[in-house]
Amino acid sequence: MMHVRIGGTGLEVHVVKSFWAKAKGLMFRDALPEDGMLFIFSRPKTLDFWMMFMRFPIDIVFLDASGKVVAVHHNARPTLNPLGRIYSSCVPAKYALEVKAGFCKMHGVRKGSVALVSPGM
Repeated sequence: MMHVRIGGTGLEVHVVKSFWAKAKGLMFRDALPEDGMLFIFSRPKTLDFWMMFMRFPIDIVFLDASGKVVAVHHNARPTLNPLGRIYSSCVPAKYALEVKAGFCKMHGVRKGSVALVSPGM
């Protein structure tokens, strides 16, 4: 668990680091764990996410190594299509934060916002 502060709100998020956990993501789950999921990559790179076998929409926030938001995808929709839409950071990112759909609009999270990440309590 880690604590993320973004958009003036604190979140307790599940941390995803391993290759297989990243590949599985939220597939086949009925809800987000805790307040969301934070995917941590070993180095910044362009990140591409898809919503295959997801059961609910989410917001996806891509962050650079300093925690600055470099891209936000609002209300990313699930798909059963293996060729479905890809949600990309378009620029190098080190983190991807998945939160409930609507969170980013509700809390004013947008490109240029900053997230603070710290170990869970």
